Amino acid sequence: MKATAKLAVIALFACPAAFAEHDRPGLPMPIASAEKAALPPGSANAPWQGESLKFSLDWGLIAVGSAEMDYDTVINVDGVLCHHLVTKAKSNGFVDTFFRVRDQNDTCINVKDRTSRFYAKKIREGSYLWDEWVMFDQPARKYKGQQKDRAGNITPLEGTLPGDVQDILSALYYVRSGEMAVGKDIVFDVNTTKNWPLVVKVLRRETVKVPAGKFDCFVIRPEMRDKGIFVQKGKSLTVWVTADDKRMPVKMQAEVFIGNVSAELESYSRK
Repeated sequence: MKATAKLAVIALFACPAAFAEHDRPGLPMPIASAEKAALPPGSANAPWQGESLKFSLDWGLIAVGSAEMDYDTVINVDGVLCHHLVTKAKSNGFVDTFFRVRDQNDTCINVKDRTSRFYAKKIREGSYLWDEWVMFDQPARKYKGQQKDRAGNITPLEGTLPGDVQDILSALYYVRSGEMAVGKDIVFDVNTTKNWPLVVKVLRRETVKVPAGKFDCFVIRPEMRDKGIFVQKGKSLTVWVTADDKRMPVKMQAEVFIGNVSAELESYSRK
């Protein structure tokens, strides 16, 4: 079925009236009152520090929206200095009429050891609404948080950690900060309210051209066992990251329920 025909089918079953719920407030963020802080003297800069990345989102030949990955600042999260990073994705005006998307994910990465301290997501995709935050106490090997479903029901979260973990967003930044070689897997633990080992395959090295330019890249693929950024369980995500010391993502391709959606870098800058 051609892409335009698929869009028409989805539109027949969509319910635009339900999208008014997109504007409901999310869960209160425990980091909302966190104070900005300065990096301790001698701290090594993270490869993604200060960057702002803007992406176009496309479904085949159809432009469906935009996304951004932005470094915010260093904040103090209950005594732990963290890098605060935010990703956002939104559909464009055309797609908004039948499948509005307004997603935001936040992660706070410990400056000292680059483990996750905090993760939150606010998902607004069609009639699907989901809010969640998780605070990680890595030394105590435990976590706590909250989830809020479409009906507004709030469920507390708590559990134990097997060791140092990443959340599903900090995982990408963690991969970028380490060594990378074709054929060598990168393995570490993640927590998505349950703990599991994430295996990241470094598939190959190739040059890719996107609106922001031409880049020499490693092509990596995380083997997802649970819901992740841009993908649901059982689906795939492939990421092209630059082969220099920045490991900047310039292209992402995700398999979602309507097919393959790609994100290509349009512009990038550093503070």
